[in-house]
Amino acid sequence: DGTANLDIVDIDGAVDMASTLTVADNISVAATKRVYLDGGGNTYLTEASGDQINLVTGGSTAMAWTSSQDTVIPATSKIYLDGGSNTYIHEYAGDHVEIVTGGASAIKIDSAQNVAINNAPYGEYPFQVNLADTELVHFGSNNTNAVGEYCGIGFGQVYTNGEYQKVALVYEGTDNGAYAGKIHFLSDTDGTSSRCNLSDIAFTIDTSKNTILPATSKLYLDGSGGTGGNTYIVESAGDTMSFFTAGSERVTIASSGAVT
Repeated sequence: DGTANLDIVDIDGAVDMASTLTVADNISVAATKRVYLDGGGNTYLTEASGDQINLVTGGSTAMAWTSSQDTVIPATSKIYLDGGSNTYIHEYAGDHVEIVTGGASAIKIDSAQNVAINNAPYGEYPFQVNLADTELVHFGSNNTNAVGEYCGIGFGQVYTNGEYQKVALVYEGTDNGAYAGKIHFLSDTDGTSSRCNLSDIAFTIDTSKNTILPATSKLYLDGSGGTGGNTYIVESAGDTMSFFTAGSERVTIASSGAVT
């Protein structure tokens, strides 16, 4: 019941101690035997199989560490990040992972790798975000305010190294103190593996809300399925505007104002 110095060679049986046991060397427990944390009930540490440690609470495995150093928890159990309140990660259904913050679903990833943000429905699209009125999903940077600096969203086929990224919607800085910028739709139509950039502007909305087409690009009025027909407006030459219907030029307005 007090303090004792023991030099023990072997003990066969139980040792009861009513005080603190201090060990100055290794403790060895036989394979598959248990180190109880509740006086011998159902909460303990054990080597459940070769080189695997199980932490058992209430008679059920709460966590395990495998011989490959993997950490394993039971299905649907939670890993709390706030001391056990309402912020955690768990498998909420078979092969479905959820991150919960403040008691609300922040991110869900289902077995088909579909991602749902902010408790959005999932399964129909690979990526869905649930937004309230006036909320935005923001794509941007703290370093794209200068002219020629841009960032945005790419579309279509793309390789892991960024090659063949042919279409994008981007913001370009204008050196504006209030960070007003231009919006460009980029379309690279060459036959190489290059990616689109500001030399591939298809149309622009500038800081004055003007819509701008590159010189000689056509504005079709009879498109179908994303393909222009034969009725359009075009800058046919420098400062000269032409109107075509059925493929024929009907009206031309020259830079002088003359109409033919």
